[in-house]
Amino acid sequence: FEGARIEDANVDALWFSRPSHSKREAWELRLIAETPYALFETFEADEPEEAREEVRQEMGARMSEFAKRP
Repeated sequence: FEGARIEDANVDALWFSRPSHSKREAWELRLIAETPYALFETFEADEPEEAREEVRQEMGARMSEFAKRP
């Protein structure tokens, strides 16, 4: 994936984004593990980037909590 950003994190996961219905943008965070798990969120076209980033940070925290489970 040329141009994809790689970041160090405490969990192995991938971000995906794509256009969604009603001019929204869908974001998905998928855990790379034996047990499939993903978090999904959609954003309005006019939603500020700061608000989007805050939600994505929350999704990352939720993913980390899930990955810690035995």
